[in-house]
Amino acid sequence: MYEITRLPCNPHAKDLLPDYQLLVPESLHEALSGLSPDHNSRSIVIAIGALFMGTPVGVVLASYSKYPCLEVCFHHIFVQPEHRNKKIGSRLFQACQQEAYKEGGRLFLCLYPKEEPYSFILEKIFSKCGWESPRPFLLRCHGNIHTMNIPLITDSTNSWNFPAEMKEFLWKDLTAEMRRQLLFQEKNHAFSQFVSPFNNEKKIEFSNSIGLLYRGSVAGWMITHRIKPDTIRYSALHVDPALRHRKLLGLKLITDAVDLQKKGPFEWAELEVPIVNVPKAWVNFVKQRIVPYVEKVTTLYQAWKGM
Repeated sequence: MYEITRLPCNPHAKDLLPDYQLLVPESLHEALSGLSPDHNSRSIVIAIGALFMGTPVGVVLASYSKYPCLEVCFHHIFVQPEHRNKKIGSRLFQACQQEAYKEGGRLFLCLYPKEEPYSFILEKIFSKCGWESPRPFLLRCHGNIHTMNIPLITDSTNSWNFPAEMKEFLWKDLTAEMRRQLLFQEKNHAFSQFVSPFNNEKKIEFSNSIGLLYRGSVAGWMITHRIKPDTIRYSALHVDPALRHRKLLGLKLITDAVDLQKKGPFEWAELEVPIVNVPKAWVNFVKQRIVPYVEKVTTLYQAWKGM
């Protein structure tokens, strides 16, 4: 009755799959033509569709990096309401896992907003497919850049200047040599992949993405991404742990990036704060000093499975 099939994700397939476009948000339409949601040219997209009497009724989208294929990230799953409670979601997930495993995938990850009404459906699928129990992974704070008056940002660091051996620079001015050094550091795990300045590079908002130089070398950054025409996401904040006053340096980078956004046309801002793999004191700091002043807070949970 139901057919589960892998979809041909390539530039020629997008127009051949208009019915599947109805099952995914517009932001993921390009995934049907093979472009990974993280805009990484090295990533491969896996799309699995469910058909009922030849008509698409469900889809799951995932991607993995080619070099090597180790982590597989699930981006979207949807089954039309009238076809739910028939194990279609579980079959889609399992089929996607199998395809990725054949291509080298060994760790499967899914990040989803806990507050959304469909989260309990996802968690049922995770359980049926043998995934580990989800855990809090990321806080996403959303607000209007002009009314989101966080005292800690608007007052505490405006009068503070960097020491003489440090200076800020616009990320668009990153040199080839700086980039080479950072890629070498990334390869040697000098900083978490989650705060890599090279994530989703094609969507970096260069008007307010900034870096920090310490004695001529890049020692920190606040990377932002344009996620909507009117919204900038503060995606990756990093300061070299070896530097003194690390917390104050990070706040200064955020403050200066916010000031640059206020001078532009972008009305909304999102700040992403990882909950794991960062000092607990930083998470508590954000919850106490930033969360009360934003308009919306979303907690993203992460589920995973190793094979």
